[in-house]
Amino acid sequence: MLVDKARQKLLGSESEKDFALKFEQLLKLKHWAFYHVYEQSSYAHRSTSGFPDYLIFRDKFMLAVELKRESGQLTANQIAWKFVLEEAEVPYYCWRPSDWEEIEKVLE
Repeated sequence: MLVDKARQKLLGSESEKDFALKFEQLLKLKHWAFYHVYEQSSYAHRSTSGFPDYLIFRDKFMLAVELKRESGQLTANQIAWKFVLEEAEVPYYCWRPSDWEEIEKVLE
């Protein structure tokens, strides 16, 4: 129990930016091509609000991925995009640092 609390505290302190860098390293290692909408870019404010952080591609597969801090929640626009993409049969994932084992399995 104490280990779980310590792990959660450590994961909770990871910024979304650091999590994204770690995620991109894994994508490259596993040979996934990706497109990332950067929040800090001058284009982000012109993008459609709520669009996922990443579209990732390998072989004939495309996934939509939203990354969040441990405590982060999807906005209403992000939920709307989730439904649009799932309706189009695009797998959608919202991942947090604590989901790392699942991330590695999905990207295998």
